[in-house]
Amino acid sequence: MDCVKRQAGCGLAGAPARRSGSWALITAGILKSMVWVPGLVSAPAMALDVHGEISGRSEYTDNSRRTSANKEDDVIHTPQLDLSVVQKDRLLDIQADYRLEHRKYVNKTFSDNTLLTGASRVDAQIAGDTLHWLIRHNRSETAVNTRLQNTPDNQQVTNSLSTGPRLRWAISPRNLVEALLEYESINENRSGNDSQRVMLDTHITRKLDEASSFGVRLNVSDVKFQAQGGNDYRRGDFRFTYSRELGARSKFDVELGGVDVNRERGRTERDWSGAFNGSFRFTPGWSADVSMSREATDQATQALGGARQFGATNNERSDISDAFVLSTARAALIRDGERLNVTWSIQVARQNYDQATRDEQRRGTALRLAYRIGPKVTLDAAGSLEVLDFEGQTGHDIQRDGEVRVSWRPGKNFKADVGVSVSSRDSPRDAVTYRERRASVGLGYDF
Repeated sequence: MDCVKRQAGCGLAGAPARRSGSWALITAGILKSMVWVPGLVSAPAMALDVHGEISGRSEYTDNSRRTSANKEDDVIHTPQLDLSVVQKDRLLDIQADYRLEHRKYVNKTFSDNTLLTGASRVDAQIAGDTLHWLIRHNRSETAVNTRLQNTPDNQQVTNSLSTGPRLRWAISPRNLVEALLEYESINENRSGNDSQRVMLDTHITRKLDEASSFGVRLNVSDVKFQAQGGNDYRRGDFRFTYSRELGARSKFDVELGGVDVNRERGRTERDWSGAFNGSFRFTPGWSADVSMSREATDQATQALGGARQFGATNNERSDISDAFVLSTARAALIRDGERLNVTWSIQVARQNYDQATRDEQRRGTALRLAYRIGPKVTLDAAGSLEVLDFEGQTGHDIQRDGEVRVSWRPGKNFKADVGVSVSSRDSPRDAVTYRERRASVGLGYDF
């Protein structure tokens, strides 16, 4: 299935976790009625593309609770339904990608649970290409406390709904104004990071020539947490921007400026902010992506990235309500071939709080490959290594993950796979150290 991304990526096992999008379809119908005036414009055709997958997976683990002692094994059965809806016409663009799954633990190490996760986006044209109305939804599963193991008793659901107008006004052939005013509500069912926020992102650009442009960007937001312990804040981020295409296959974007964070409790913090994103293709089969950023954010926003995907570095941050400065850097080398696809990446991230003793630093590397053995058989493999440092803790944690999976597609709609994986975490705290081995088999039917 195609991924509808916000921050989360696709896992090795298939499509990303998604939630049912019925509310988005109902809203889309209302918006479509708003932009169609009987007698003036003929009703546009509603061309819905609906597809999905019904699948089931059985998995054995020799350490279901991820402990260093008194290990318990278990078998986990997971039937699931993936559903994708795409609708595009002149006035309306809908994308929804959701997953419903039920996890059953045979040995009852954890309670059985049903999980609904996913993302959707509705883009309604109000006044040509100039004014659109956006509605976005994201529902993901994240770890509550990143200093502990990522097990079901340390996971929560983060739900986000945002809406607002988007303006795109071409003042002249060379000058463009873009603005997005958005209200967003974020709810986390365990950590108490529920928040409401109003955000305005404006970007004015001038095209210098056919390959480059220069601009200024202003992003302001007002964040209010519902919990009494939440530290409400207002943020203003002003940046100069520059983008350039390097031939037909490469390009980069640079942003540099400053950010002001005014907290309800604690001093006002001023820091520099910026970003760099580059995509470079050396040959038809080899390319590289490079990105760096420095921004003021909070855990509730970061949690929307979803649970840690296999083969990717840990991005689970959802355990405190306060603003911090997040600095990240990532580089990836990518090979795209007819039979072999490889991605090798390295990443460094640091979150720095103004007063709270919650600073974290993460650095890691990941390797993923997919090799097409034959017309119907594919071998997937991935491995990652990550070092985690927490303020107030002596030493560091080392997280290792690895998996190999063979997938078989005997027909157009049927597929099957078998896989094995290993995971470990070495920590100065014995309660967090563990070793785990898993084996799984899955069956699926596309429709």
